Amino acid sequence: MGRLQTFLALACVFMTGALTAGCNPVLTLPAPASPPPEPGPNGLQAGFGRADITPPPGLGIQAYGPSGGAATGFRTRLYARTIVLEDGDGQRVAFVSTDLGNVSILLHREIARRTAAAGIGADRLLLGATHAHSGPGHFFSEQAYNKYAAGVQGFDPRVVDFLAERIAGSVIGAAQGPGSYTHLRAHETTSLISYAGFG
Repeated sequence: MGRLQTFLALACVFMTGALTAGCNPVLTLPAPASPPPEPGPNGLQAGFGRADITPPPGLGIQAYGPSGGAATGFRTRLYARTIVLEDGDGQRVAFVSTDLGNVSILLHREIARRTAAAGIGADRLLLGATHAHSGPGHFFSEQAYNKYAAGVQGFDPRVVDFLAERIAGSVIGAAQGPGSYTHLRAHETTSLISYAGFG
């Protein structure tokens, strides 16, 4: 391939990318950054946390078919489990596993906003899901998930706040120090009661 052909090929690739960039809008949400770390003792330290994220009945279950309607109760609780690791320089990272169908960028950012003061901003928060089809819907920043991922359609900001608050509590509890363990139960908070009207 000659120089002119190479140049034209690269120009076509560049122009195609430039022209199609506007076709796929990018969702940009603010990402709370972590504060500068404070030096800690030498070695790796870990803290653990767990929070009950079982919402009250009435929400749409993130499932299809006969089980994809509104929740009428529960057989087992849903949890967020967290491990926070901190190195000798005070650098922290949180790994969170949630009993949800999947996670959303909106939920991630809302949790990070609540945990940034504990040294865990969006850049240090890894949020995952067990892909449980018994968890709630209604908390996604993507409209298609709110419409099609649950038997009951729609977005509910109260679900986002409930999940973010509970999961953030697990992260903050785990970040309290080495060997710390925090377990938040549903009956330890009055905020769960205030959400009983989801139906």
